Order: sequence, then structure tokens, then C-alpha cells
Amino acid sequence: MTVEAPAGRDEPAGTDAVLAIRGLRIAFPAGGGPREVVHGVDLDVTAGRVTALVGESGSGKSVTALSVLRLLDPAVRVDGAVRFAGTDLMHADAATLRRVRGAGVGMVFQEPMGAWNPVQTVGVQLAEALRAHESAERPATGERVRELLAGVGLEDPARIAGSFPHQLSGGQLQRAMVAMATSAGPAVVIADEPTTALDVTVQAGVLDLFRSLAAAGTGILLITHDMGVVADLADEVVVLRSGTVVERGSVADVLTAPREEYTRTLLAAVPRLGSIPGQSLTKRPAPVARLRDVTVDYGVGRVRLGRRAGTPVRAVDGVDLELPAGRTVGLVGESGSGKSTLGRVLAGLLRPDGGQVVVGEVDLRTATGSRLRRVQREIGIVFQDPGSSLNPKHPVGRSIAEPLRLASWSKADAAARVDELLGAVDLDPGFAHRYPHQLSGGQRQRIAIARSLALRPRLLVADEPTSALDVSVQATILALLRRLQDELGFACLFITHDLAVVGAVAHEVAVMRDGRIVEFGTAQDVLVTASDEYTEELLAAAPVADPVEQARRRAVRLARHG
Repeated sequence: MTVEAPAGRDEPAGTDAVLAIRGLRIAFPAGGGPREVVHGVDLDVTAGRVTALVGESGSGKSVTALSVLRLLDPAVRVDGAVRFAGTDLMHADAATLRRVRGAGVGMVFQEPMGAWNPVQTVGVQLAEALRAHESAERPATGERVRELLAGVGLEDPARIAGSFPHQLSGGQLQRAMVAMATSAGPAVVIADEPTTALDVTVQAGVLDLFRSLAAAGTGILLITHDMGVVADLADEVVVLRSGTVVERGSVADVLTAPREEYTRTLLAAVPRLGSIPGQSLTKRPAPVARLRDVTVDYGVGRVRLGRRAGTPVRAVDGVDLELPAGRTVGLVGESGSGKSTLGRVLAGLLRPDGGQVVVGEVDLRTATGSRLRRVQREIGIVFQDPGSSLNPKHPVGRSIAEPLRLASWSKADAAARVDELLGAVDLDPGFAHRYPHQLSGGQRQRIAIARSLALRPRLLVADEPTSALDVSVQATILALLRRLQDELGFACLFITHDLAVVGAVAHEVAVMRDGRIVEFGTAQDVLVTASDEYTEELLAAAPVADPVEQARRRAVRLARHG
């Protein structure tokens, strides 16, 4: 059906769209009747152009994208009109939908690992996608699979094709997902958060790939909460709030002169490179933790999947680092640089093969028994994905109280401490009775922070704690961590691939490459006047939410790499 736009509402300007959405309404089943989450959205995707759909978590971005190919649960009610190249997809039969999916409209999903079958090689799955749309001219051969993988910039396509998903990096899987989505030559590609959790250099490569698709005439619908990605790639921007379009326009107009207060609020929440904390670092506090010549080798004396690993890989190579009380040290670097491994060592979750890891006066490498358990109580951990680190069968109050129970707190004292911790992270005590699935991503991360602080640790290890959060929620979590650190005085190792986030939260920054720290200094020194070429490359690859500046940075990066 076709729905006429109400008077006064912004509408897409063009009429030459390959994909046109009109009056889209989406309602999920609920106890009191259907609950509408998308309210009359109009959207166009044009050949050779990138349309970005932005907004906070829960704004309706992803369900709008999924509704295009009718990928939502049958119980979800979808009304409105979705037309692709003149075909009405809302009322299309199964055969038409099969033809359009892949051959007409390709889909790149948010989490590449979850989108691949873990027990089949990438090549087998690509060949299966090809067979669904194969023609006599382009049969689904191994050569065609390797050609597709090479076409998205993957080196050694034969090895990639023969690999299982768990054997590839996030960037490799995302490129292979783009190869699958474009294997049948679709006119439109829908990319749902395609760069989430990718480091800046891998992200830059994936964005270049989408840019080349648009240059070849493909229309792209980009779903993202990253305004730097929008500035780098988009031509038009549509801003969604609580299921309603509140602003649309060119990327220059929306990002540099937004009309709506909501858009201005989103942009104000974006961390900027160089925005460092205001505390003076002239007098460095005493260190809570010290790492000296730390090494970690994978494949030495460790068993993987029932068999001993082969050639040793040095994941951490002679690292020296200190974490002062009341200060945050940001640890940045590409995927595979050793960041998370070093974080696990500092948290006491992984025993290093060499060196010293001293927390207080205890060396975690040599400590055992009650001495080790005592010092581990002084270390809090915040993981990347709070959803997977909280037990889905337990109310979150029980999860917060778990370390207290292990430390032999009484039930009454633990309950009082849980209420105190919820208040510290700006949540009502009633949240203790809720389950993880009843909370937003930001609320779950607050719960994870509360649990990490339960035993009043002297050291906090935060591993990518904001990577999956939208910009406004991310800003509140960063502000919360800064406030709690000011109040409690803990040292913090903040691991991230987002350089702008580091600038917003860290006092000092360590840059890691191939297991080594290649640059260390104040946030100002490292992020503004970097001395190491690798750090400069990371900074050049980091997108900023200004389309003019981002175009300049992209040109510099491309010139540097020929």
C-alpha cells in the first residue's frame, strides 16, 4: 500500500530512488496490544549514493532496515509501502522475495561473526550464496569465490575461502560479508552498523570498500550511530528519534548546521580528538600497578581445542607500564596488537610467561592461593559486552552481589552495598530486581560498572566498555567513569580502538603494536603531537564528525599509502 506523507513532515526530495520507503509503520506484539516503534518513516536510496540512517539505540534504525526485505518475525505488524525498482516488496510473493534478496538488495549485518555458519568454511558459504542466484555466464565456482574475496581487498583469497569464521579477524569477516552481500550484483546494499568494534585502520578500509561500491552505482543504506563514519561516507543523512524522522538533509547540512535540537545533542555527545581531561599531570601519583618486561606467548604449553598449538606467537613483547592512582591510562592499537591480552594479564585472568605484574606489592605472576585471591579482589573488570557478562537467569542485583558473596559478606550487608552501588551509577535501587534483557545497553553497562566496583578495587580494567553504545549513551558512561574515579581514586586501564574516546577519558595514552608499546605520553602529547609514525597512521584513519575535515583527512591518508 502507499501512504501519503502528512502535511508538514519532511519528505525525501528525489523521485528517482531505487529503493523507496513510504509511511512505514512497525508494531511489535505486547501484552496490552501492538506497540508501534516506527511511525510513518519515508526514506529513499538512490543509485550511486549513500543514505545514512542515524539515531540512538532503540530509535528504530535496524528494524526499519530489516523490514525492507521482510526479515522481521511474522508476528510483527508492518504497514506502509516499500518499493524496489518498481516492485512492491510489502505484498510480494515468496518467489519474488527470494529473487530480490541478494540479487536486488544485499544485506551486511552488524555482527559478522554471528552472521556466518561456524561449521562451514567461508568459501562454502559464499558458493552457496552464489548458487542461489547463479547464471550460465557466472557459475558458482571456486574461482568465482576467490575472485569475489579478492575484489573486496582480501589478500590470499584461497586461504580466506578455506578458513572457518573463527580463524579470521573481524575486519576479514566483514569484508567477506560485503563480498557475499554483493555477490549477485545488487542495486542496493543495506549495511547495519558495518564498522562496530572494528579498529580505525580496518574501519577505514571497510569504508573505502563501500565508497567504491557507491562509485560503481550501488545505492547504499548505512545504519550507524557513528557520526565520524557518517561524515566519511554519507551523501544524505536521515535522523531517527523514537521511530520518527526528525531531520533529513545533505551530510554537510545535517552535520554542520543541524536544524533540530535532538541532532545537535547527538553531535555534541561525539568525543573529539584532543578533548583531554582538565586535571594537571605535573605531579604524577604513585602507581597502583606496575608491569615490567611482561611477555605472553600463545602456543607454548597451552592447549587449544584438545591439541597443543604449533608455532609460538608472542602476543605481548616486553611491555613496561605504570598505572597511577586516580588516573586513566588509555591503551590503543589495532586488532591483534595485544591490547586485550595485556588487559587480561593485568586483571589476573592470564598468567604471563615472563616479567612482573605487580599490583600493590604482590606480583600476579608468582602469587598463588589466598595471596593471589586477596589481590584479585582489588581489581575490577568491565567487559566489552555487558549482555554476555551478566547471567541472563539472574536479576542484576544478584550479579552485582556475586563478588560480595565470594568475599563472605553477609546477606544484609551485601544488599545494602548493592543499593549503594546502584545509586553510584545513577540507577534506582529497584533495578536490582530486573533481568539483563529488561535493560538497555547503557543500563547494562552501568550494572557491569557497579559490579566491578563492588569490593572497592584500587584498579579497574575496562576492555572496550563503550564500543557497542551509541554516542549519547557512550558520553554518559564516560562521564560516569570520570566521576567515579574522582570520588574513589582507582587507577584505570581503558582499552579501546576509538582514539576520540581515549581523548575524552584518558590522562595518559599507550599505543600498542605487535605486542609492544611504541608510544607513551600524556593524552595531549600522543593525540595532538604524536611522534611515532604508527600513531600518526591511527590518528589519520580515525573519522571525525565533520565532512569537510574528514574529506581532507581521507585524502592525506590515501596519499600517504599511494
